[in-house]
Amino acid sequence: FYVLKSRQLGISTGTRALDLFWLGMHEGLRGSLVFDSAFNTAAARHEIVEALQNLPKRLHFPGIKSNSRDALILENDSWLMFRQAGTKNSRTGGGLGRSLGLNLSHGSEISSWASEEGVKSYTQSLSETHEDRLYIWESTGRGYELWYRMWCDAKDDPYTKRTLFLGWWSKDNQVIPRTDARFSVYASEPPNKRENERMDVVEASYGWKITPEQLAWIRWKTDPARDLDEDDPEDAIAIQEQAWVEEDAFQQSGSAFFMADK
Repeated sequence: FYVLKSRQLGISTGTRALDLFWLGMHEGLRGSLVFDSAFNTAAARHEIVEALQNLPKRLHFPGIKSNSRDALILENDSWLMFRQAGTKNSRTGGGLGRSLGLNLSHGSEISSWASEEGVKSYTQSLSETHEDRLYIWESTGRGYELWYRMWCDAKDDPYTKRTLFLGWWSKDNQVIPRTDARFSVYASEPPNKRENERMDVVEASYGWKITPEQLAWIRWKTDPARDLDEDDPEDAIAIQEQAWVEEDAFQQSGSAFFMADK
């Protein structure tokens, strides 16, 4: 499963819970969580250990058998290793693929990973036949680099892969309620031509009708001063971070001359 997302949707956190559930429900799995940095790896490990320790005993969920530096092992003999790919500004990540055979993998924020060679090596360690295998790749976009190529490859392989795009509009609380003072500021004008086009594409592509409360939120988020005219170039990075459609998530930044949608 390949998940392309906007910022701060909670996908990384939610899928960690799925990782833990999958390990607990299937005996003897060998899993790996790979994050872009040591900080995010440590945070994920803390969340998972804390979740395990606080599960109600009535669930009879496998507890922790071993919690070493190398791996977290559950009582059902399922393993979870924590790895870091290294960011583009670090020198780690080259040995990412030198691991045991895996049948559970969760890769997070691939757009920040350092080594494409390491990713290719890592994917060779993933089982193609284990009946309980589960592989999740999730990331925001960041130009036309590694994650973009992985996303395109996944879309070209409908037999073994699935893609899921989650735009900024898919998070319930990214709205400005009508009772909020900002609503009268950011929802006072009807959608302009560019906004109407984007709203139409979102509805046609994903079956989601953007509400006035959501439109007010995205206006506030991307243009708080309300100083952009309809034909002014937008901030490509802002569009990439808060994508309307999957194509928005991959921007070639560096010039404000070109329209972000073009």
